[in-house]
This record gives sequence, structure tokens and C-alpha cells, in this order.
Amino acid sequence: MRPFSDAVTAICTLLLVVGVIVSIVGSLDGGVYFQSFRQPLSVTAQFFDRELELAEVPPSATWARPLVTFLAVPLPEVREMSIRGFQQALEAHRAGRIEATPEEVRLVEGRLALVLGEAGKKELLEDRLRSLAALGPKEAELAAVVRYAYGLSEEPPGPGQLEAVLPLLTDPARPGHSWATDRLAQRTLARLGDAEQARAAEARGQERGSRALVRDLWLYGVLVALVLVGLGVGLLWLVRRQQLPVLSSGVSAGPWSGTEGYAMTVRAIVFSQAGFLCVPYLGAAGLLLGFLLGWVPLMYYLTRRVPAAHGIQLVELFGLRSRAPLRSLVLVTLLLIAVEQALTMGLGLAGRAFGEERWYEGVMEELMRGTPAEVAGLFLTAVVGAPLFEELAFRGLLYTSLRIRFGPWFSAVVSAALFTLLHLYSVLGTLVLFTGAVVSALVYERTRSLLPSIIAHAVNNLWVVCTSLLVYRGA
Repeated sequence: MRPFSDAVTAICTLLLVVGVIVSIVGSLDGGVYFQSFRQPLSVTAQFFDRELELAEVPPSATWARPLVTFLAVPLPEVREMSIRGFQQALEAHRAGRIEATPEEVRLVEGRLALVLGEAGKKELLEDRLRSLAALGPKEAELAAVVRYAYGLSEEPPGPGQLEAVLPLLTDPARPGHSWATDRLAQRTLARLGDAEQARAAEARGQERGSRALVRDLWLYGVLVALVLVGLGVGLLWLVRRQQLPVLSSGVSAGPWSGTEGYAMTVRAIVFSQAGFLCVPYLGAAGLLLGFLLGWVPLMYYLTRRVPAAHGIQLVELFGLRSRAPLRSLVLVTLLLIAVEQALTMGLGLAGRAFGEERWYEGVMEELMRGTPAEVAGLFLTAVVGAPLFEELAFRGLLYTSLRIRFGPWFSAVVSAALFTLLHLYSVLGTLVLFTGAVVSALVYERTRSLLPSIIAHAVNNLWVVCTSLLVYRGA
């Protein structure tokens, strides 16, 4: 086989280093994540509208109450998180890191004022209302209504004034009632003495929140059930002193040289990152392009070069055909899902305790606001493309190349570190990705099959996709 060009490998290495540096800088500067949205301020408004509705609705079903107690963020914390989120978005816009229309700025400015009023922060509310009023005459009218609604003014809105300002809080892409419009109507009408209409506005928000909460709890309930079953399987194996079963004949150390393995890996990763650079401009299409650009060289190496040079096919290379009973594959996969999700939940609770929260890391704009074609593209990318490509590239090609010279723990940590650095988020998000990647690599080492990692990765992404569609877009 023709050897890899050292010059191309060096160029790809340089590009990979640049990509890692950009990722690290992005993790330090939250504004870079807003840049991945085409409508960052509108996404912010939509996300926190739903978060506030979820937090304000108590669960009606008895089975749901323990889940809410364990998983839900208390309303005061949601309000504080909303305030921080709105402020971060506006600061990113003022600093020139993201673009926004005057209408989008008004959506966020108005909501920030409302949440400050709900939280009882009247001094901050006065400052925010002055900022809102300075945007223009329509915004000044909106600020006057908000000031009356929260008791900062005794001058009631004139006839039709409330109805005139409510559209100013409405996202043109999602017309209709929202948390912001119903909350302003409720507070204003209550002060005006129209109790019936105030209750109607409150009921609309309660209905939306209830439907979203039911969907959210069902999704969490399924996930918690999977975790409990998987941990039960692991505990049973531990009591019986059983190890994870070998599922297939995948290699631990790659049959190629370390230099060749590195050359293949760095090319596949760099090609994939080239597509992701298009994300701010192409949305879901950028993600799909990223995986396709990475998929072409990866599949060429694994289905053409490796078999020709080393006589081993892809299916056998990474154990993609299970030789164990189906029950063994299912049990190992359940255990992997349980361990990864338990770590995610534990780190999430710890992050909340220390105030570590970057909400926009898990938001998929195309799922929340995109067309059916965009939703379908992102669904395929997240649930099919990402699990296959990333597991083959990082837990397959990279890990097995490292195993040529190093032990399983070192190889697992290094491959997980590179995977994490290219997805770098906050401290919390980084820990979640890193620990999950290490566990997946070690499971592959023992079972000789990437199937559990691919399935667990797909299940995790499917849960995120369903949450975006059913909770933040739906209801």
C-alpha cells in the first residue's frame, strides 16, 4: 500500500491543534456557543419560556412527584438561571459576538424585565425598564405596561394598550401565546381588577407547562428505568463475581503501525471538523456535511486500505457482528447506558449545587425551530451519524492505535481526552463527555465489540433529540 504523506499528516496535525485551541477558547468565552445559532436571542427566549412554564407547574400525578423532586430545578433557581441566560445573550450581542434584529433584542429585553419582576428584584427591574424604553417608542410603551404590572407605577395602561404591547413579546416564527405574553397579561389584568381574564391567561400557561412537564417526566422516567435496570444487571454480575462477557472478535490493538493508525485517525477527524465550521451558516446541513466529510476518508481506510494491507474486514476489526447470545449484548448495553447516565445525572446535580450551568450547550436550534427537513436531517445526524462515526473514529480507530504501544487505561484516557477537547463545553459538560468516553473505551476493551458503545451513544442522543422536540418545541 502507498504510504501516507508525512506533509499531509503534518498539515492535518496542525489543523487539529488549531481546532482544539478554538474549542478551548470557545469554552472560556460563552459567546462562541451563541454563534452556533442562526437566531440566538429568539432561541434564548423560547428556551426560557418553556423552562419557566415547567418550573411553575406542580406535577398532578403521584408517580411524577419523586421524579420532580429529584430532577427538577426549583422555581427560584430557574428564575436566576433565566436572568443569567438573558443577560449573557444580550451581553454577547452588545459585544458584537452575535447579530440580532431589534425585534429579537426586544424579545429578550422584555422577558428579562418580566423575570426580574417575578423574582421581586424591583431595583434591577427599574434599570432594565429604562434600557427597554430606550429602544424606541413601542418599547417605551411596553416598559410602561410592565412597570404598572409589577407595582412600580400607579398609572394603568390606556384602552387597548395591553393588547397593543403583547405582540411585542411574540416571536414572529412562533405566533401565539407564550410564557411572556400570558404572564404580562395576567399581572396587568389582575391589577386592573379583571380576575376572570387574569385567570384565563394563567390557565393558558399552566396548560402548556403541564403538557410539557408530562412529556419531560415520561422521558426522564424511561431514562431512570433504563439506569435502574442496567445498574441492577451490573450489581448482579458483581455479586456473582462475573466479568463482562466477550461479545465478538474485535481487536484490542490495531493490526497497523502506530504511525499509520495516527495518520488515518487525524485525517478522518480533521475532515469532519471542516464541515462543522459551516454550522453557523448551514445549520443542520453543516452537521451533516461534517459527518460526511469525515465519513468518506474513515470508511475508505477501514473498508479498503485496512483489509488490503492487513487482511481484516471492518465488521471483524471492531466486533460489529456479535458472536454472543443477543441477551448478552442487551445486558452489556444496558449496563453501559446505566453507568454513563448515572454519571451524567450525578455530575448534573453536583453542577447545580455549585452553580455550574451553561444551558445553551444542549440546545439544538433546528429541532426547536427548524423546518421538517432540518429536523429530519439533524435527527439522522445525531441518532445515526454521530454514534457510528464518533465510536468508529475515537473508540475504534484512535483507541486501538494507541493500544499498539500503551495499556487500556492510558489509551482510554487519551482517546477520551481528544474526543472531549473537540467537543469542549463547560467544566460540567466536559466531565460528562470525558467519563462517558473512558467507560465506552474500557467496555470495548473487555467485550471486543463497539456495538454496546454505538447503541448507548445513539440512545443518549435520541433522548436529547426527543427532549428538544417534545418539550422545547412541542407542547
